[in-house]
Amino acid sequence: MKKRLKWLCVAIAFPLVCVPVITAASTKTTSTALYDLVLSSNPLTSLNYIKYSDNKKVISSLVESVFKQAPPPDIKEILQGLPIARAGIYTVDPSISSFNEYLDKNGSNPPETSSYYELSDIGFAPGVLDGLVGQQYNVRAVLNGSRRAYSALFDLNKGKSVWENKEPVTAMDFVDALHYILDFNTGSQKQIDIERMNFKGAKAFIDAQTEYLSKFKKTYENPFGKRRFIKADWDSRILIEDPNQKVWESQVPGDEEYVKKIKQTATSIGIYTGQLFLNFSNANVFDSLSLPQNQLMWKRTNTDFDIDAEEQDFFIKNPEYDTLKKTAAELKTIPKIIQTKLIKNPYRDPRQKFDLKDQNLDHNNRAQFRLFASDKYKLRFEFEDHSPRAVFDLFRDMREVILPINRKFVESIGGIANFGTSLNKFMKNGPFAIESGILGPQGYLVLKKDDTYYSSDKTISNLIKIQFITDLNIAFTLFEDNQLSATDIPAIRQIDFWSNPNFKPLMNKGVGYGTIALQLNLDKETNGDSPLQDEDLRNALYYGINRSEVLKIVGWDASFVVNTWSAFGQARNSTGNPLEMFFEHETTTAKNNKKYPLQNHKFIDHLAKSYTFEHVNRKDQVFDLETARFYLERYKQKHPEQKQVTLRFLNNSTDEQIQASIGIQNLIKNAFDNYIQIEIKGLPANTFTDYIDTGKFDLAYGNFDRFGTNPESYVAAFFQTDEISKESEKISGFRLNPAGSWTYNRFFNDIIYQKINHNQWFNEKIQTRINLLNSIPAFNELINIAKDTNLSYSQKEEELNKRFVAINQQLTQNNLGLVNNTFIKLLIKYLNDPTNLNLQKELMYQSFNQLSVDQIVELTKEKGIRLQIPNNEQDGFIFRKIVELSYQKPNEDLVAYNKRITSYFANILTDQEIKDKWNENLIFKTIASLEKIVRDGVPIIPLIEVDTKWEISRVAGVSSLHSFSLQYAYDITKPPRAELPRRINRN
Repeated sequence: MKKRLKWLCVAIAFPLVCVPVITAASTKTTSTALYDLVLSSNPLTSLNYIKYSDNKKVISSLVESVFKQAPPPDIKEILQGLPIARAGIYTVDPSISSFNEYLDKNGSNPPETSSYYELSDIGFAPGVLDGLVGQQYNVRAVLNGSRRAYSALFDLNKGKSVWENKEPVTAMDFVDALHYILDFNTGSQKQIDIERMNFKGAKAFIDAQTEYLSKFKKTYENPFGKRRFIKADWDSRILIEDPNQKVWESQVPGDEEYVKKIKQTATSIGIYTGQLFLNFSNANVFDSLSLPQNQLMWKRTNTDFDIDAEEQDFFIKNPEYDTLKKTAAELKTIPKIIQTKLIKNPYRDPRQKFDLKDQNLDHNNRAQFRLFASDKYKLRFEFEDHSPRAVFDLFRDMREVILPINRKFVESIGGIANFGTSLNKFMKNGPFAIESGILGPQGYLVLKKDDTYYSSDKTISNLIKIQFITDLNIAFTLFEDNQLSATDIPAIRQIDFWSNPNFKPLMNKGVGYGTIALQLNLDKETNGDSPLQDEDLRNALYYGINRSEVLKIVGWDASFVVNTWSAFGQARNSTGNPLEMFFEHETTTAKNNKKYPLQNHKFIDHLAKSYTFEHVNRKDQVFDLETARFYLERYKQKHPEQKQVTLRFLNNSTDEQIQASIGIQNLIKNAFDNYIQIEIKGLPANTFTDYIDTGKFDLAYGNFDRFGTNPESYVAAFFQTDEISKESEKISGFRLNPAGSWTYNRFFNDIIYQKINHNQWFNEKIQTRINLLNSIPAFNELINIAKDTNLSYSQKEEELNKRFVAINQQLTQNNLGLVNNTFIKLLIKYLNDPTNLNLQKELMYQSFNQLSVDQIVELTKEKGIRLQIPNNEQDGFIFRKIVELSYQKPNEDLVAYNKRITSYFANILTDQEIKDKWNENLIFKTIASLEKIVRDGVPIIPLIEVDTKWEISRVAGVSSLHSFSLQYAYDITKPPRAELPRRINRN
């Protein structure tokens, strides 16, 4: 009996709808009658969806991923025969903590599962995915008990989806796209997003590129060893990957070991195709094994076919020699057999095995295992064991984020930098083609139904126009004049429209999840002297901004105030309890002893998002001018010389951000009597992104939904820095940690620093080490190396690593404990600049790492008590656990430290943690307690929730316009087919 798995987080990133049935209002006709559908979006300057993320809304109908948005039930019923997406679920025993363990226990070919998710019922239709025809599942995922994926296999539609150059969409197109994004030479804005997806080995590959850049002051070109395209010897009309090109070659003298590491990490990333060789399909190769030419060659050379050889000579049947598709005259010009060099595909699935002798296997396939990729139409992802991917996030990624690309086309136009810069440098595989358009402000795109698309008979609209509009009022006027099919509703007009019988039926409340927040630059290098580095000033801002007013200012009146960093979404534990419920009844206490609830709205209040109209009070429960001014006075007392504080507030020149920056500027001005001045600077979108990434700001308003929907996604951002370091050539940051340098480690170190006697501590913990180290030749060598201006940062790092073990041995032999590389580097800097007080402070902060967890807990326990973080047997030793997670152990490298954190939050517990009775509920309590620390330390200021806003729409056939997946979309005032309803059923 099959088990249809229950959905506990169906709506992760899919806007929900709340109006039951909508009928078409009568409206006047306009010149837009030419188009079946007219929509609007922000202006696009490029269609390059590899480099840029701001075009993702429009790209969906042009470039199709594994999934696309499924039509509503009433449209499914009319169209009939739509393909189905169904995921077979292989569940891992709770005692298993890795994919290898699962395979060891169940074998590489476990019995077919009877558990599945019916993806078509919750918004996922096959795009490039193979529609179910005579097979059980087109997706197979191996999940742990928390529904996080170790591995997922997608069956593509065997060439039904094609590019405009008539080439089929294959798994390698997805592999190539992800490789472009991860390649430093591309400069993709999506790189951090892909890194955050936790593909096995992706972080190691990024680190390998970073090491190369640091060492040689340049990026390594072609880090994935891609081969150029050349004309085939046997047919100049065919382009193939050059089998004779040398890849992963040295590019700088002395870089051989670094290149070796880049190659090793590149080919270990968990992104795989089942295609065994470049240029030829598996079936083509297997079908050619019996050719007399091959048999004779192997006999003559006393060799045999080697499926794992990096390269080998081979005779192969020409796939172009097709008696069914070619005329007799054409066949005369096409060789039947080709002599070539067979090149191993470095991105083939390493877990798949092929048996060339078993007669029971498919003659053209020969693959043994159903969970792994077996041909060019099988795409498999594998994730880090310590941080498997939440399965619903993965499915969403495979609909909206991870898109394929045709590398052959990209390289033909000069590379990825040129892709999408104009309409003729773009290639699509979706249901619509671009008929015309202009990129940039006041531009537009006209999309025409593509009759060659594999399911074009199901495409409803024939001609669609997407107008680039930034002004919501203009869009709204166009909607009133029937020149636009949908738009957001200005908050000031919502009540008027609801009372208008013509417009009321068209109104729709869209709901999504994420956090909009005020980003603070706390980076030590780019903003180390900023007043924002003072925690009291940040607290003044936190309590001094009225979020209820921000809702109105930016036009999101239907959304909710948030004063916690985590975006709840549908995050739940394995028993279905939402994360929010662990925040309820929790409070924090400010330094003036006033108490505040941890979250602004309870879980039951958030459920109101699913109702058309509700009366939940939007009052900001942490807006308190008394507390805000209390913190500001604390700041003033520490800085009596300052008469005013000035902060730079960047915006990206969109209406919402302009309104936000002006509105928050006024709120701060009024709260603090002009003491805090805000300077606003508007920038173009891409320039704005560059300024943020390089730390050229104090404040910025932004949507942080990129942090994902795992319960810990948001709070986990502050365990490690993502700061700028010119010394190590790290010139961008703020993507993994929005504050740059602020971490929980620094939060606790600040407390310790305030409690100790600085001189006594320095003498006991640092000077004693200096005295010993000065007697060690290896250390004195490092001091001289540090002064050598001819050596690069990476060369100095290399010299430090050579001597590091010897230095630590001397320290431990003298009972002075282990230290890490950072401590040694800071110590050397300090000895070369002993009057630098900042270096002295940082050195002391590093020395706190030598303290035991219990010592740190003792020194910081008053903070835990004030924040009401549990630290007892009954409620859990949460405070101690947070301290433990916040400090990297002296003998622990960064990889091991990161694994320790991610494993804990993924409920992959150590034997000791299990013995100490840690469990999923205590993990969720840890997240709630981390939120208390984020509030008290204020590395970021949460403002409002994402995507709870009203829209007015005549568009049927889609569940939302969150992205323009428009194959089934149409305007109900002018349906292109007679059988289509002139109403929208939103149930």
